[in-house]
Amino acid sequence: MSNDSKLITIYRSQNKADFLIIEALLNSAGIEYFSLNQGVQDLFGGLNIVSKGIEIQVSEDNVEKATKLINAEPQLTNPLWFAG
Repeated sequence: MSNDSKLITIYRSQNKADFLIIEALLNSAGIEYFSLNQGVQDLFGGLNIVSKGIEIQVSEDNVEKATKLINAEPQLTNPLWFAG
């Protein structure tokens, strides 16, 4: 991901399991991502009571590809949160 890439939040989850699934999907597709609040989640033993959950961000160029990939995964418990 280049330093001038605009990052777009494509998913927000309170559920660490969903985050791990999405992380694996993005890694397998070669999509670089950035996660916000993951450390906060870990501080409280998987409960994220301080922040609004783990946010997953991708570069603007990868939003469509990542969104399609995530929407195709039937096991996720939270609906996709996309701030387009």
